[in-house]
Amino acid sequence: MAFELPTFELPKQTFSQSYDFSSLSSIDTGSFPIEVVVVILIASVIATLLYKSKKRIVPIEGASMQPTLPSSGIVEGDHNYYNHFQPEIGHIVGIAFDPSWAQDSINTSIFYIEKNIKRKMEAKEKDNLSDDIYNNPLLTGHAMLGKRIKAVPFNKIEFRNGYLYIDGSNMHYRHNFFDFEQEHILRLTNNGVIPKDYCLVLSDNADIKGGFLVDSRVFGLVHFNQLVQRTTKLFKKTDKGEIKIDKYFS
Repeated sequence: MAFELPTFELPKQTFSQSYDFSSLSSIDTGSFPIEVVVVILIASVIATLLYKSKKRIVPIEGASMQPTLPSSGIVEGDHNYYNHFQPEIGHIVGIAFDPSWAQDSINTSIFYIEKNIKRKMEAKEKDNLSDDIYNNPLLTGHAMLGKRIKAVPFNKIEFRNGYLYIDGSNMHYRHNFFDFEQEHILRLTNNGVIPKDYCLVLSDNADIKGGFLVDSRVFGLVHFNQLVQRTTKLFKKTDKGEIKIDKYFS
């Protein structure tokens, strides 16, 4: 069975400039004097107008983000976004794979493979699998994972009958989480509360075939420092061979 890791490769970058006012919506104005609020808003607008994005055109592979992203296609990602703005729920992000996650990936893949083939893997099979993972572009820094942020600091996460709840709400995520997947997700939380500077990332496609989902259910919460890009656009190739924007990601 092939071990599937959906990847974002890093080709030559392109540059452009854009303006983003999303940071204004996160300001709580109720606890500040009006003068302070005005200063904060003006500073935020100035900072936003001066902000320069760092866009890259990135090919994508893998089925874990379907139907949002195709198994093979092209997206545009802003590699400067999270140096200026906070990650938010719903963002599609590119994640730098931490080598310390490799063993979790090996253990999880062995579990899924043995579950599917209904037998214990031979030592040589496990060695080959381990080699494949350690030689994957993700671990060598030539690719990154594309996932969606599902929870951010101070959200409360819990599991009921194997299903994920965030702040007491069922996300209607179709995937049923195994016990060890739940442990991976909860291990960095504070009694289920996501700590500062961390986020929960999951795949959109909970019914992926021929592999397992490589996201927070494997390696746990992701530190903000590992968010390489915010994915902003999806491109498609027309029948005439032209590359056009298919959709924007807000």
